[in-house]
Amino acid sequence: MQTGIKQCHYILYTRPNFSRSSAGPSSFSPENVPGNSRKFFSVNSSARLSSAALFSVKGESSSAKLKTHLPLLHKNRNLVVRTTVYHSKRRRDRSAKVKQFEDRVMEFFNPNSSDSSWLKVTAISPDFNYLFKNTPAQAWYNQLILGNVNPGEVPLGQNLSNLLRLGLLYRFGGIYLDTDIIVLKTFRGLKNAIGAQTIDLDTGKWSRLNNAVMIFDEGHPLLYKFIQEFALTFDGNKWGHNGPYLVSRVVSRVTRRPGYNFTVLPPMAFYPVDWSKIGSLFQGPQSLNHSKWLLAKLRQIRSLSFAVHLWNKQSRGFEVQKGSIIQHIMFSSGAFYNSSTVSTE
Repeated sequence: MQTGIKQCHYILYTRPNFSRSSAGPSSFSPENVPGNSRKFFSVNSSARLSSAALFSVKGESSSAKLKTHLPLLHKNRNLVVRTTVYHSKRRRDRSAKVKQFEDRVMEFFNPNSSDSSWLKVTAISPDFNYLFKNTPAQAWYNQLILGNVNPGEVPLGQNLSNLLRLGLLYRFGGIYLDTDIIVLKTFRGLKNAIGAQTIDLDTGKWSRLNNAVMIFDEGHPLLYKFIQEFALTFDGNKWGHNGPYLVSRVVSRVTRRPGYNFTVLPPMAFYPVDWSKIGSLFQGPQSLNHSKWLLAKLRQIRSLSFAVHLWNKQSRGFEVQKGSIIQHIMFSSGAFYNSSTVSTE
């Protein structure tokens, strides 16, 4: 288990010159509808952080591709013995490790610790006990370590990533982004927001949310509900149950309840193209009509989207063709990539 949960978060620190932009949600477009479809983490601006933006990007170890399928540990005596020995040693070092993690994060967040450049980046292995303390995730994680939680068939690292992003946001506040996201414009005006992935064409209301982009204040009650839902309903055998489907379930329950202040942004904000159509962004013009469509779609994305989710599982093998929307976006955003192929892993 120790080798199966290798994760780190790459934290970036920027001091860009932000331009003002509208933060309000635009009207829903019929781009992403169920019938047609299948860390960066930033502490919000404050006196303590000035106008700096801090981001954390999720990174996953390639070791066994995090496909850790653990049996219930209490059913395996040898695993119980090794786990007990390992965690006895871990308990002795826990205080030092927690302090080290907290100190490294706080030092990184300290604006006085940065050099003269506008970008700062580091990789920090998360301390789950520190991040989950005093949340419903604390008891769940302890039971997982003891072998009393069945991790299921979905890679454990994937589900821990779903929980970790919630813990980071709840602990520090800010912006979380998956690593297969291209940011197009400032998020400065966004506050306590999550994006819809699809909408119901008949009602115009969202039908599914996604947790690849989330912007929330520290200690936001919706984040607590997300964490609580994870701990109470965890199912390691259903893809998406502890991620996109989880945030969709919780938001559908708390919408219009007092005490929650958040915004659901339309699909165009972060998911302008559904995963099943992501290849269209990598294709160059095939004809005059196709060229016109590409230009119209590019203009729509630049106008309405804060970011583009590349759906890496589907797009990792695509070639970035000349004249494609992705080529235009990458050139304009200053991203560097291989001219023949692109991989967002």
